[in-house]
Amino acid sequence: MSTNLYRRLRALLPLPQVLVGTVVEIHADDTSTVQLPSSADVTGLAGNVATGPLIRVRGSSLEVGKRAFVRAGVIETEAPAGDILDIEVGKVVVRPVGEVEWWLFGSEIGDTTPPAAGAEIDPPGAGAMTITGTTGWLQRRRLDRTSLGTVLFNGISPVSEAPVTTWTPTPGSSAPDSTAPAIALHDADLGLWSVTVPLVSSEDWTGGVLLVRGQYDLAITFVPPAGAVPAAAAWTYLVP
Repeated sequence: MSTNLYRRLRALLPLPQVLVGTVVEIHADDTSTVQLPSSADVTGLAGNVATGPLIRVRGSSLEVGKRAFVRAGVIETEAPAGDILDIEVGKVVVRPVGEVEWWLFGSEIGDTTPPAAGAEIDPPGAGAMTITGTTGWLQRRRLDRTSLGTVLFNGISPVSEAPVTTWTPTPGSSAPDSTAPAIALHDADLGLWSVTVPLVSSEDWTGGVLLVRGQYDLAITFVPPAGAVPAAAAWTYLVP
C-alpha cells in the first residue's frame, strides 16, 4: 500500500468526468476552445461523461473540426465522429416469451379468407385434410411450454418475417410440374401467411412435402388429385 497520503486520497475520489466535444479554435498558448453538444450548463451522464457549453482546455494537438475527449481540462485524444449516445451497459433485455411455432389454420384447405379463430391445428400432433380449393393459412405464433408440453403462454407473433421452408417434390413422380406451394404475406399484424397450392385440379403436379421450420417443425404432405377426386394433404408436427 502506498504511504503517499495524497495518492491514497486520490484513489478514494471518483475519476474526473470525460467530456466529448468539437474543437472550434486553437490558441497560441497551447490551449483549445472545445464546443460541447449542449448550449446549457455541463450535464453529467453515465460513465463520467458530460455535455455542456464552450470550454477552454489545455492541448492543441487536434485540428479545428475534430471531435475530442477532454478530461480534467486537458485534451486526451481524438474522439470518433457521429452522434453521442448515453448507453446503459449491462441492462437486461426482455426476451420475447416462448418459441416460434407455425400453425396451420383451417379444418380444410379451401377457403379464400382466413378461418375463424379456434379452427387452428396446433402442435404437436398429426392429421389429414382434403384440399377443396387452393389456399391454406400459416400463422406465426409464440408458445411457452413446460417440459411435459403444458402451454404456459400462447400468442400471435405479429411480424412480417417469412417462414423458413423446404419443399421436396414426391420422389419417383412422373408428373412434369414440381412447383412448390407459394407462400405470401397476408396480414403482418396477425403473422398470417397464405399457402397457395399450384395446379390443385391437375394431375400434372407432383405434390410433395412442405417443411415449415419452428420450435415444432410442421411437415405438410400434399398428394395430387386422381381424376376428379380432390387433392389431399396430411400434416405432421415433428417433435424436436
